[in-house]
Amino acid sequence: MSDFLERVRKNAERVGGVGYWSWNLVSDEIYWSEECFKIYGRDLKTWVPTADNYHRDIMDEDRARIFEFSQKKNAKQEPYTLEYRYFKGSERENVIWVSTDCDYIKNDHDEMCILGVSRDITAQKKIELDLQESKNRIEVFADAASDWFWEMDENLRFTYMSENAAEVVGVPISYFMGKTRREVAGELVENKKWRKHLDDLDAHRPFRDFRFVRKGHDGRRQYVTTSGIPLYDDFGKFKGYAGASSSLVDKMAEPEKAHLSREQLAAAVNALSELFALWDSQDRLIVCNDQFRKMNQAIIETTEPGTRFEDHVRAILAHGFYPDAVGREEAWFEERMERHRNPGAPFEIIRQDGQWILVKEQKLADGSIILISRDITERKKNEAALRIAKQNAEFANRAKSEFLAHMSHELRTPLNAIIGFSQICESELFGKQSHRKYVEYATDIRSASTLLLDLISDVLDISKLEDGEYQLDESIFPIKKSLQSCLTMVKGRAASKQIKIRIAVDPEVHLIQADERLIKQIILNLLSNAIKFTAKDGVVSIDVRLLDDRTLDLSVQDNGAGIEEHDINKILEPYIQVRDNPAVAHEGVGLGLPIVKGLTELHGGELRIDSEIGSGTKMTVRLPAHRVVLSEQTEVLVKRPGA
Repeated sequence: MSDFLERVRKNAERVGGVGYWSWNLVSDEIYWSEECFKIYGRDLKTWVPTADNYHRDIMDEDRARIFEFSQKKNAKQEPYTLEYRYFKGSERENVIWVSTDCDYIKNDHDEMCILGVSRDITAQKKIELDLQESKNRIEVFADAASDWFWEMDENLRFTYMSENAAEVVGVPISYFMGKTRREVAGELVENKKWRKHLDDLDAHRPFRDFRFVRKGHDGRRQYVTTSGIPLYDDFGKFKGYAGASSSLVDKMAEPEKAHLSREQLAAAVNALSELFALWDSQDRLIVCNDQFRKMNQAIIETTEPGTRFEDHVRAILAHGFYPDAVGREEAWFEERMERHRNPGAPFEIIRQDGQWILVKEQKLADGSIILISRDITERKKNEAALRIAKQNAEFANRAKSEFLAHMSHELRTPLNAIIGFSQICESELFGKQSHRKYVEYATDIRSASTLLLDLISDVLDISKLEDGEYQLDESIFPIKKSLQSCLTMVKGRAASKQIKIRIAVDPEVHLIQADERLIKQIILNLLSNAIKFTAKDGVVSIDVRLLDDRTLDLSVQDNGAGIEEHDINKILEPYIQVRDNPAVAHEGVGLGLPIVKGLTELHGGELRIDSEIGSGTKMTVRLPAHRVVLSEQTEVLVKRPGA
């Protein structure tokens, strides 16, 4: 990797806050990137990353768990993710949370390695723990009041309900779990009131103070009011509902509890990790939580109840919170007000301090508007790091293609000259050589140069296939003629090993529509491969037949040594050779079959390999039905010019 690309990679690691590492399971060699050392608080110059050194500083409570889990994954070689606590820099008072993603890959020496990416998720874990603590506080508030809280999943089925609900409605909490509102209504749901409420749920709309009467298991009539808001993830996907319900009987019997209930609800809203604000139908602020006030600390006066949303946005612009608005303040203001008045999908905003916010607004039936925002800065950083990594990969791939194309041109020119001059010497065009060895040397030079030229062509072909640069030059041509042309090119080599070549072409198959040059290359590669791996006095068969579904099978079969079943997928990968045959080990670099596979797929077909050790191998190229020109189509093609 060039110095520039290495700097880009390191910068991407730093920006994304990730460090990568590898572990060779054969040699036990472990590599850590520089960012990895920083995450774990290690000195790059003095600390050696070994398995023992690394595991020693995993917290005791986590070590056995992750060791058992990773051992199971190692046995199956399955990708996995671990989260655990670690003593950063071996300091027992400095505990961090780490998330590690692992996968398995073989290196160039066919040795199994684990590749990993680690990141410090301490801040994220703190948020999760704070959220759980907030949830616990809400449950405490719920237990202290006649209200109870509930949650639904994306299928509108109850997944949570605070414990005091059972006392209020006289039904065990388990009765509600996994059921929909319709299923636990306790009264007829076909009236207009219920149809409106169920429509709100199906449309994922917020609702407030929906009142209904349900008959409990004990026969008591229960007067209930409930409110809920839809929840969405960072990508705007609906995740369910969160809401609160209460007994109207308690409210009517004890009106003095109303104020306390409102305070409890405000406390619950304040415990949310997201920014929350509610604006009334006149667009004046009713309530917001501490997170909203903290975000707007510089304009704290606009977070007081009664503030108009328009004034709040004007204050934001005046303080230059959002870089996108600079220089176009009025246009930005109008766009933001339009989004607020007619809420749609969630949208993202970047602040002047680099913080990214995901904003979701929802208008209620009475015209009031709920605003919920969350910090997505970490997600945006990860997306940027991934974009940089993708750009680096694309740049490296383009550089490789340009290098191969340039080297191909530079090498082919002198090679063609060498081949031409060696042929002149070999044929003794300007007179007999005084010593026959010179003729033999000329033959060797021509053979070696031709082999090298073919190798260069294969490397360029596989590069073009990988980059998607091949374009088909289609025509209609007789397949048998192409077969005969390929046989002519390989018959000398087959004859030198006394190999018989048998050919059978289905009478129904005459013309095909494809790129004739590439089809010949496919056939020639398969024939050359079969002859190479067939012993002396062997047999190679070519069979072309039309299947019942009108697809075309072109098969080349040998009676050579065969291929192990677990090696079949390997030989379709570029630069891989798996047959241990000393007689042919030096020929080629394992590109023939990958090229055949790529050219076949370029024609919309597929390559199939059937092999049995000791019996031989059958390579089948299956082309789709539209590639075959049948006899009636041939007549139309012949008559068309005179029509």
